[in-house]
Amino acid sequence: MSISISNAFIAHFDAEVKQAYQGASKLMNTIRTKTGVVGSTHRFPKIGKGMAQPRITQTDVTPMNIVHSNVTATLTDWSASEYTDVYDIQKLNFDERSQLKNVISSSIGRRADQLVLDAADAGASATQVSEDIGGTDSGLNVDKLRRAKRLMDAAGVPVTERVFVHSANGLESLLGET
Repeated sequence: MSISISNAFIAHFDAEVKQAYQGASKLMNTIRTKTGVVGSTHRFPKIGKGMAQPRITQTDVTPMNIVHSNVTATLTDWSASEYTDVYDIQKLNFDERSQLKNVISSSIGRRADQLVLDAADAGASATQVSEDIGGTDSGLNVDKLRRAKRLMDAAGVPVTERVFVHSANGLESLLGET
């Protein structure tokens, strides 16, 4: 195995992996992200909701008293490394660097998606847990989809911010319905 690789090769491979990673994660565009964080944590502002009131001429202004809070994200270092033998590159009948780029970027994307899923699961409220629509051990069906829509409507989740994550078994069950 090669332990000494040129900085130019490392920079080129790093750029290729970052480019491939942009398409590897399925859930990163559903969350807020922050780049260039210094330190081990970052606090995201979280602003509550309000309801507009009818305006009547010459009445006092009544504030909605919207709650402001912060959510702290703790940064963790992850690694997706793999060795390659630069002397065997000419002997292989495939482009190993390209294959490794895809494998590494996909592994980073899967980890990022798992972190998003873990955070969503940890943030589920007691009300959401008591009205579980089926979990991962049961198949999906149209009734569960309708129940999920009703719960999101009741929680005021905007239609444009809804994301549907399913397992292969759940999708198979749903597609088996007539």
